[in-house]
Amino acid sequence: MHISWYKILLTILQYTAKRKFNWTAITRKRLTKVERTNFNLDDFLKEVLIGNILGDIHMRRFSNTSNTRLIFRQGSKNSDYLLHLYKLFKEYTLKGPSITIIVNKETEKSRNNLSFATLALPCFNEFYDLFYFEGQKRVPNNISKYLTEVSLAYCCFLYIKADGRWGIYR
Repeated sequence: MHISWYKILLTILQYTAKRKFNWTAITRKRLTKVERTNFNLDDFLKEVLIGNILGDIHMRRFSNTSNTRLIFRQGSKNSDYLLHLYKLFKEYTLKGPSITIIVNKETEKSRNNLSFATLALPCFNEFYDLFYFEGQKRVPNNISKYLTEVSLAYCCFLYIKADGRWGIYR
């Protein structure tokens, strides 16, 4: 019997919501500047990151002097993919994926998203500077310098996953 991680996470979330679990009791450790600079990405993770930036990852940087955090978010049908990404970037996070229930105001239908975010770290800044201009994501002119088999695979995965055809699905 196969139980997806998504169903396990949803069950935990529902259980803790009923019990009024105090998530704020989980303390976050603030890293020192030296600790933050010790985080580095190996070449494989850089390629994975570039592919995901070209796809649907979001990066957040509050000012030019702050560090960048990555936000990974997928719908429930892509929970296995999100959990795969979490395994790759786990050491850059404080906590695992969480579930968010989104309700469409017009149709009143709900859908579940899984997401996780990394710490704001200097090792992500170069990618923010490469792909974001005045807070907007863009494809850099020299993108061919960064494209590899790995980055293309991670970029294209969600586009072709639905039915084998090229195009965005929702």
